[in-house]
Amino acid sequence: DDLVTGVQTCALPIYLLGDDGYLELTNKARQACLRLADSIERIDGLRLRARPESTLLSFGAVNPDDLDIFAVADELARRGWYLDRQYPPPSLHCTVNASHATTIDTFVADLSDAVGAIGERRGGAGAYGTVE
Repeated sequence: DDLVTGVQTCALPIYLLGDDGYLELTNKARQACLRLADSIERIDGLRLRARPESTLLSFGAVNPDDLDIFAVADELARRGWYLDRQYPPPSLHCTVNASHATTIDTFVADLSDAVGAIGERRGGAGAYGTVE
């Protein structure tokens, strides 16, 4: 019963939006993710862990000794943004969806400001996505 309910829940967006609507929504999410990835690559001190192949991306510091990515996450949290923390290596993880298309520019501006604002502060690691 739980499996049937899960499958029905997953199929519901396609049923409600139709194939074209669902494809439009997923394309919007993908384009937002690529815009975010391109923007992160332009911020000094940051690098993508890999070029995103879907709507998930991870990034960290070029040199973790110079920039604590978890301190960046702490600063972003003070500005109202929450990113998952993962390691090793220390990284921030974003799941991008279509609704983020309208907030990418604001997020990137805050991210860039946060990188410049933290100095030598150290942040909390959290526990999401720990692989050892």
